[in-house]
Amino acid sequence: MPKVLNIELKGKLNPWISAKDVILHILKKLTVKGGVGYVIEYSDDGIKELSVTDRATLQIWEQNLAQLLLFSLA
Repeated sequence: MPKVLNIELKGKLNPWISAKDVILHILKKLTVKGGVGYVIEYSDDGIKELSVTDRATLQIWEQNLAQLLLFSLA
C-alpha cells in the first residue's frame, strides 16, 4: 500500500505564477526518487483557488513524474 504525501497549498497564486510553476517547484523539492512509493494528495484552501485547468496541469505532471520513476527504477 503506498503512503500518502499530503501537499498543502495555501492562499491564492499571484497572477504571474502558474500551476506549472507550482508542480515544477514540488518536483524540484522531491527529486526523482523523493516520490517513490507515495500517492500525492493536495489539500488546504489553495487547491480550491485553482481552476480546473490548473488542477489538470498538476495531475498531468504528476503522471509524468510517475513514468520517470518507473523508468529510472527499471
